[in-house]
Order: sequence, then C-alpha cells, then structure tokens
Amino acid sequence: METGEILMHQKHFRRAVTVFKQAIELCVESTTGFYKLGLCFESMCQYKPAYQYYLNAISLNVTDATSFYRMGVCFSRNSIPISN
Repeated sequence: METGEILMHQKHFRRAVTVFKQAIELCVESTTGFYKLGLCFESMCQYKPAYQYYLNAISLNVTDATSFYRMGVCFSRNSIPISN
C-alpha cells in the first residue's frame, strides 16, 4: 500500500488505483485499500466509483467516519442517487 500512497502524492492516480486494487485482492477486508481507492477516484473527479469504494470501506467498518464524510462529498458533487 505504501507504493500506492507514494503514487497518490505524486498525483499518479491511475497507477495508484492499480496498486490498491492489487492490495485488495490480497486482503479483501482492507478498509484502507477501499478508502484509498475512493480517494484516487475522487481525485480524478470520478465520483460514482469513489462513492462505491467508500461504501465498501464502510461495509467493512461501520464506524469509518472519514469514508462516510468522503461519500457525502461525492454525493454532493455528482448528485449520486442513493441506492442499495
């Protein structure tokens, strides 16, 4: 995950997405991996996938206030309909 974070800081979001997806394949219960994917997609103004990744993070940790907040930001920027 450290490589993905470095790529994010360098604004190489597409490459960071690849790294975080690989991390999630290794650990499907990685709240951090889903959260970081959300951040990458949000940084690329792709709010629907960002919203979904934040939702995945929350499904693993219902007390993840940061993912709840970021999900709300994505909702407000893109008027994403709330669905299950």
